[in-house]
Amino acid sequence: MARTLILPSCRFSLVVVTLFALGGCWPGRPDTLGPRNGNLAPCPATPNCVNTGFRHPDGTRGMFVRGAILRGEVMPAVAEIVASMERTTIVTADDEYIHAEARSRIFRFIDDLELF
Repeated sequence: MARTLILPSCRFSLVVVTLFALGGCWPGRPDTLGPRNGNLAPCPATPNCVNTGFRHPDGTRGMFVRGAILRGEVMPAVAEIVASMERTTIVTADDEYIHAEARSRIFRFIDDLELF
């Protein structure tokens, strides 16, 4: 009977230690976040970066909105959509730039989302 009581305790300890170890792996926010000289940083050589925009050599031609929307209304509307996304938190938002963090459901990995 005592063996049954110890086993869940050991599992709990293993989970706690693993979570602390994984939490210590997060290096913090990258230094490359945010617009500089009218551009966002290009993607690094890793495959987990996507860049859309005509100003980036590896990006697409950009996406454009057609219709009657004023320039000052675009980013607040986009920020509202980003804020409604599950597990996504807006870190910085102004009239030209949004930085948000999206966390994965299970391991809570952080993906940065930048809109400029």
